[in-house]
Amino acid sequence: MTRRVKTRCCGLSLQVGTKIIGFFSMIGYLIQLVISMVQSSNLNLDDDLLNPVEAFVIISTVIVSSALVACCVLLLQVAFSNSRSMLLIPWLVGDMLMRSIHTIILISGFIMAFTANVSHGVSTVFIMSCFIGLETYLWWIVLCFYREISHHESTCKGATTAELVSM
Repeated sequence: MTRRVKTRCCGLSLQVGTKIIGFFSMIGYLIQLVISMVQSSNLNLDDDLLNPVEAFVIISTVIVSSALVACCVLLLQVAFSNSRSMLLIPWLVGDMLMRSIHTIILISGFIMAFTANVSHGVSTVFIMSCFIGLETYLWWIVLCFYREISHHESTCKGATTAELVSM
């Protein structure tokens, strides 16, 4: 069982912290989506020299970025309205998948550091380690907010109207 933060995220409430995380996540994924769309518009599908792996990565990035933007919209909707906790699950899963991709990049940095390009590999390892650590903390904050809303939903499920008003 994970530890739970009840009231604070860097001095803010979990709800405010989740709003900030959702806002910055949406901006980051929108930037990633725009970059991917620009790259995909430069693809010439009739070109015989087109690398199919590169085309797959670019098109997949467009699709994944679009899905993650939608997840961020759900995250923000939950954070602003304090509504159903189940709407946070797509963001939690999507962010976990992105962390997995970043871990693969971290592993490739280790491989680069030990094979050919030591300076590029070490810088990749350092940057990705910091980034994965920050992502993990932010994911944990949203998970705590999810658990707080879930707990609130479960306590309110059998409550009468008078009990809900007193909460």
